[in-house]
Amino acid sequence: MDAKLQTRNVFLDTQVFVAETYFVGTKKLTALSKLAADGKIRLLMSAVTIAECKNRIQKMVAEAGQVLSEHKRKLAILRNATSLDISCLAELDKATAVKEITEKFEAFLRDARVTICPLAGVSIERLFSDYALGNPPFGENQKKDQFPDAAAMLSLGMWCDSESQTTYVISEDRDIESVCKANPKFIYKARVVEFLDIFNKHEIILGGIVTQILSAKGDAIKEQVRTHFEASGFFIRGEIADVENVEVSEIEVEKAYIISVHDDYAIAEVEISIAYSADVSYRDYSKGQGDSTTWEFSHVSIENTQHLSADVEIEFDKNAPGDAKVTVSLGPGDIQVPFSSEDPNHWK
Repeated sequence: MDAKLQTRNVFLDTQVFVAETYFVGTKKLTALSKLAADGKIRLLMSAVTIAECKNRIQKMVAEAGQVLSEHKRKLAILRNATSLDISCLAELDKATAVKEITEKFEAFLRDARVTICPLAGVSIERLFSDYALGNPPFGENQKKDQFPDAAAMLSLGMWCDSESQTTYVISEDRDIESVCKANPKFIYKARVVEFLDIFNKHEIILGGIVTQILSAKGDAIKEQVRTHFEASGFFIRGEIADVENVEVSEIEVEKAYIISVHDDYAIAEVEISIAYSADVSYRDYSKGQGDSTTWEFSHVSIENTQHLSADVEIEFDKNAPGDAKVTVSLGPGDIQVPFSSEDPNHWK
């Protein structure tokens, strides 16, 4: 991973927002927006990328509506939970949902003072020449669906040329990565946390202290991960099953990223692998069909390794970093356990 901050310019691809399901209040996007609002970095997007983001919001809301429609009967149980806002279970107002999410996305652009790279001036001749030659992002297969990305990257390249600047480009899209490899003014990073990690380690001296704390508090972090994981809810997709007696045997912290640093407070994200065992009870179709009153269940013990990300909040005194307090959270939602009743030994 790069140790040196190469530029304060950061281009955000559509995929950055899709990955967060357009919730711009995540710790990562909030940290990015604050840095930009404070003038410490400059966020860039192209006009075509913004249009693509708005179009993707409509598609994702439509997909969510389809899921609600298909599973309305299963979700009906939630109507008994009067403390929940379940109005969307009756009928999802897609237009209202799209409008609200789009407005929040536009507010993010305003608050972060995003610089928009215009399409005006992008050479149509260059665009189709790249397509014909199979240049990135089209590739040898001349993928026509890459025209929006190609136009976006050309407009970004024009901005870099006009401003004599380089920029980080954040996207998990491998076609975008191929463009960055061909243009020395683009510095590719797959995820927002990778840039934030570089920025904080390079720009803020406290980043060094936080890195030391993360290393020194490794055992405490693992223990909290163990506690949260074993207390989590678990489910098996597509199966009528229960997961019980989850017991962690080993935890490894694979990577740690610094998201934000303050004088006495920091937020990091750690990538972890968790080896665990569990008891699974599942409906055994080999023992017959029938209705729920005649279902028969089988039981099996499994061993598995789960790869997760966890947020780590760090409170510290820079003069006494050894006394730092770390608080770990695994995030909301139950954890999916890979398992198939057709082959319950597949995990071995």
